This record gives sequence, structure tokens and C-alpha cells, in this order.
Amino acid sequence: MSQPTPAEVAFARRVGLDPEEVAEAREVLNILGALPWPPAVRLALLVRLAQTVDADVGPVLGQLALDITPVKSFEQLLPIIGLADKRVAGLARALSRVEPEIFDADLVALERARRELASLRAENTELLAQVNALRAQLESEAPRGPTTDVMVLRDTAASISGQLAYVEAALREGDSGFRLGATRVQLHGKATTVDHELGLDFGRDDAASSAIVFDFVTRAAPMRPNAEQVLVPDVRGYAPTLARRKLLALGLQASLAGPSKGTVAEQAPAAAEPVAAGTTVRLLLR
Repeated sequence: MSQPTPAEVAFARRVGLDPEEVAEAREVLNILGALPWPPAVRLALLVRLAQTVDADVGPVLGQLALDITPVKSFEQLLPIIGLADKRVAGLARALSRVEPEIFDADLVALERARRELASLRAENTELLAQVNALRAQLESEAPRGPTTDVMVLRDTAASISGQLAYVEAALREGDSGFRLGATRVQLHGKATTVDHELGLDFGRDDAASSAIVFDFVTRAAPMRPNAEQVLVPDVRGYAPTLARRKLLALGLQASLAGPSKGTVAEQAPAAAEPVAAGTTVRLLLR
């Protein structure tokens, strides 16, 4: 923890705060300003922390405070129109009660999520390449129907069924990771008769768009055993020590924000939500 600056010491004495509290508040404010979270999330957290001590700092003033981070000394907030001593002191009281360590777990989780997202994007690119390769193979190897411009409707249906069977067989035998989804048949021709049977004349100009369109979907992955999960208990209304013990008893971690003598007002994840063992439950005290 850094030491309070001379200006922070003077400010703390003027408003009746411990100078170390002001220094702690400055560090937490700078951490909030640097977190790689959406701006709206950072602002909402700052406003909620201010509300824990009834500090009159809403979204507008909170955003102005975040905009000037990082600050070298907490009293740099004083020139912001609308803050002044009372609001800045209230914000200092709220932020000084936050343990900066609680953000470490969130940053680790965020970095892990980013890596997983990059991995999924790479996997999607690979799957798309497999789909394109499979389409090209099917187009080159699929059996073709008669080349005559006029086909009996019964033979047309048999030709389509043959192509569908070929696609399904190719997917079963291969290891592409896909199966056949919806199939759209687009036939454009003029109704006619062939040996007294209903047929289609594909020789017309507008028949060029006739096609069988295959849609592929990923094959369902085999079920894998889930990591051990527990249901998050409802610890709202509990004192910090009791809430932490109840979470630890279930193999969960706890991070606290707010006044040390308060009780749990909000929690995330919510009560009864299944989470993996070791998950950190964030508790907001009021």
C-alpha cells in the first residue's frame, strides 16, 4: 500500500479521515479505472460502492472521477465540478473499505475467458474450412441424375433420395465432425408428361437455379463428466465472517466489498446457481 501524499494528509485532516484511508481509496480508484471491463460495469461498481456509505456520488460524478484516473493524489478529484470536500470524502470512505486483492481473481478469470474465446474462434475457423472441403468433395463425388432436360417426377425424387443417402453415408464414414441438417430442394421447370407420367422439363431458361442445398450441423459432442459443482448458498443478510465460513464450507471462495461491519446485501453469482468448486462469490456489504 502506498503512503498518503502530503496533499492527501491535509485533505484527510480537513474532512476528519485517516490519511491512510485516503491513500487506500486512491489505489482502489486507480484499479477501477484500469480494469479491462466495459466502462458501464466499472461505473456501476463505483456508484454501488459509494452508496454503501451514502456518499452522494451518482453516475455523472462517478464517470467524471473515473475519467481522470490514474490520479497521483486523491485530492485531484476536488476540482471536478459537483464533487468538493463532502462528496470526495464520502467516496474515499467507500473505496477505502474495498480489498484491492478481490480484483486479482476477476482479472485472472477475464484473461482465461479471453484465451478460451480465442481458442473457440480458431476452432470455428477450422470447422468452416472442414465444411467447405466437405462441400467441395460432395459436389465432385455425388452421383448425378440423368442429364436429360425432361425427367419423370418419380425419377427426380429417386435421384434426390440417392444424393441424400450418399451425403449421409459420407458423413457416417468420415470423421468430419458434422452431420446432415436441413435439406432444401429447389426445382424450377415446366410441368409436362413423359409416357403418361408427370414430369418436369428443366430445359427452360429459368431452370438454372434448380439445386439441392445441404445444411450441415456439428455432430453432438459426447457427454463429458462435469467438474464438481455446488449450489451457491444464499448468504444475504449474513455478517461477513459467517458468510465467508458458509461459502468455504462448500468449497467456494469469498471476496468482500463494503463496510467491514455491514451485512451482505448482494452476491454474485446468485443463490442456488450451480458453479464449479473453488469459484469466488463476490459479496457487497452494506
